[in-house]
Amino acid sequence: MNKFLISTVALTLLTGSASAADFGVITQDAPAGYIAPTSDWTGFYAGVFGGVGGGSPDLTMTIPGGGPVLEFFGNSSGGLAGVQVGADYQIGDFVLGAVTDIAVSNIEARGGAAVPIVFGYESPLNYLGTVRGRIGFLPTDNLLAYVHGGLAYGQTSPDVTVPPPAGADLDPVNRVGYTIGAGFEYKLTDNISVQTEYAYTNLGNASVSYTPFGGFPAGVDIKESYDFHTVKAGVNFRF
Repeated sequence: MNKFLISTVALTLLTGSASAADFGVITQDAPAGYIAPTSDWTGFYAGVFGGVGGGSPDLTMTIPGGGPVLEFFGNSSGGLAGVQVGADYQIGDFVLGAVTDIAVSNIEARGGAAVPIVFGYESPLNYLGTVRGRIGFLPTDNLLAYVHGGLAYGQTSPDVTVPPPAGADLDPVNRVGYTIGAGFEYKLTDNISVQTEYAYTNLGNASVSYTPFGGFPAGVDIKESYDFHTVKAGVNFRF
């Protein structure tokens, strides 16, 4: 009897101790892994850029009364620098956007014609502006690959060197055309991105008005074709 009683008491004490130990254990779920927030391209931005450009513009002079057609072929080269503002909207891995920019330029065409006498031709591009749309794809959260295109406008100041005593004072030409290209933009932070961009720009075949002097005849039809390629790099500040 005593042995039974002692065994019963011991078993009770052991069971109580185990229960007390159970009540003292604090359980906690393992913390979830940290997920870094993805980059969001939706919003406005403003930036600065610079680059180089060049092409093969030409100027044609048609002498009235069945006279000869003089073609002035040239090569252009130089740089440009400007500012831009734009907005993007992200849809999944795609980004739709619009951007406008304006740049000063020292891209200049130089050339000439040698029939029937030697003529010189030069035409600097004074400024260049664009209004473009763009569509891009995100290979990674911070890298945007895109194509772009839209309206381009600018002003050239053609000049033809005619042997004396003939000459003509050509007026600056305000021009409108188009531009297309592609580029990459990379986010360094949520608010700063860098980009590099290629564009082909065609400002059309525009008529050039002029004031003749000396022996230069009136009524000459002068047209200038101006197209070129540019490569630019820039920094954008996003907000």
